[in-house]
Amino acid sequence: MKKLILFLAFFFISCSVFALTDNVLDNHAKKLPTSQTTSKEQVVAQLTNGLTNDTDKARVLAAWVAYQVDKNGYEYEKLVKASNHNTLADPALKNDVFSTRIGTSFDFAKLYAELATIAGLKVVIIDGYAGENIPSSRYSGRLMQALEPSVNRIRGGTYRLQRYEGAWNAVNINGNWQLVDTYWMSKTNKMIGRDLTERQMTKEMEKRKRKLPSASQLVANKRIDNEYFFAKPRNFVKTHFPFESKWQLLPVPTTWSSFTK
Repeated sequence: MKKLILFLAFFFISCSVFALTDNVLDNHAKKLPTSQTTSKEQVVAQLTNGLTNDTDKARVLAAWVAYQVDKNGYEYEKLVKASNHNTLADPALKNDVFSTRIGTSFDFAKLYAELATIAGLKVVIIDGYAGENIPSSRYSGRLMQALEPSVNRIRGGTYRLQRYEGAWNAVNINGNWQLVDTYWMSKTNKMIGRDLTERQMTKEMEKRKRKLPSASQLVANKRIDNEYFFAKPRNFVKTHFPFESKWQLLPVPTTWSSFTK
């Protein structure tokens, strides 16, 4: 009886520790001062020091990107307007996401891949469409060549889907690929530049290059959505459709028609 009590006590304590693991890592990422993140190598060193588990490294880096990078509302609104008018959006403004801490989903994915690689993890960037209730429409003309032959291509293209263009990552942990979307992990209504002109947005980015907001300012009103870290492929494919079907990580890939139903 005594052994059983000791075992149960150890079991519940262990469960509590594991339940707190992500919170501890997330808090570390959340509170890391911007003064200690002047280079990507420094970010990785500060966040992963003492960590030996690749899962923990993948998590703390993802949490840092999700918390300490703001979403680029200027580029998002530009894509929405162009999509609504079925015209090709102007190219994105030149921007170094690490210097400004403002980024699109492509910037989030690229930055995460760079940090994870520095940490010794194997990681890839995945391009595709991401969103809820995406209409069944012809693919964006400039993206059709990125689609695999297995995808049913339609000639002529349209630009109405460009608002859904996005990127995310897959990171290899112990030989298994895991899906990570740091952009969707970041739950916030905070988007920079939604109502700014091109000139104003350029000035905002230049301002941030000179002096970044504090960590507390960057993480304000943000929280982590765990559904998009090591996401379950069958759930993930409901909102994310990669151009290369192998990155659905499903034994039988979902078709475009099924995805848009």
